[in-house]
Amino acid sequence: FSFVIWDSSKSELFCARDRFGIKPFYYCQVKNNFYFASEAKALLPFLDEIEIDEIALKDYFVFQFFLYGKTLFKGINELLRSHTLKVENGIISSKCYWEVYYNLDWDHRESYFNEKLHHLLEDSVKCHLTSDVPVGAYVSGGVDSGIVSSMAARMNTSDVRFQAFTGKFENGPLYDESPYAEDIAAYRNMELHQTSLNANDFVDTIKDIIYYLDYPVAGPGSFPQYHVSKLAAKHRKVVLGGQGGDEIFGGYTRYLVAYFEQCIKGAIEGTLDNGNFIVTYESIIPNLISLKNYKPLLKKFWSQGL
Repeated sequence: FSFVIWDSSKSELFCARDRFGIKPFYYCQVKNNFYFASEAKALLPFLDEIEIDEIALKDYFVFQFFLYGKTLFKGINELLRSHTLKVENGIISSKCYWEVYYNLDWDHRESYFNEKLHHLLEDSVKCHLTSDVPVGAYVSGGVDSGIVSSMAARMNTSDVRFQAFTGKFENGPLYDESPYAEDIAAYRNMELHQTSLNANDFVDTIKDIIYYLDYPVAGPGSFPQYHVSKLAAKHRKVVLGGQGGDEIFGGYTRYLVAYFEQCIKGAIEGTLDNGNFIVTYESIIPNLISLKNYKPLLKKFWSQGL
């Protein structure tokens, strides 16, 4: 969510954004006026001049995103996830209302966490199926969207089959993950809608995609997502997705590099059992095959030592 409430009794504007920043919220203050919108480009007409924020640009080159609510447009800010914002007497103040904290739990077995995770996922999907219109789902063929869409399809109480959407590249089987999406759809009796993508589609639509994004994004996924969304919009107003799973569960290979380094350092220094982490040799070794194509990155990481 992102929303704004005007409190006329206090002459105060109250704004808030959800815990993970799923819904966008941009704002700027020009002279004595406060403007807000769900897209940064909507605020450009109110700026005295359009300039690049050079500090934000440096952030992007280093981290592939912007820090502290900055954007590439100087003067336009983004309300941070898990934050509220107040505007009173022309003064803007913001504060964080939620943060992730965790402590390692050694009191329960693995089965407990599996069951707990399953319950939380089902509860979340059930909540997101609450809608005034029928809900569909993206199915990329990966684990994340596969789990979300499978749970949603199983909860579907409509007489109409659950609608799912995927895209595939026409460059051969090496780039085509649609068979996995088809397997998931068949398993849960979903009606799977597909769109095929090629180089001409990229040439024809990249200008529009850049316009809608407002900023560069770290990765080419926005291109297929745009086309699959365009397909989904013909059938559903609301769709569920699997974004965020790799971030939460450490699914990216670059995380494995960090785990591997931690194990090596711990073994050399005898500190493997001292840290507040649960990475072990046993969990690392079966996954090391994933680093086969990452040798240049490993070489760069360790050029200065561990």
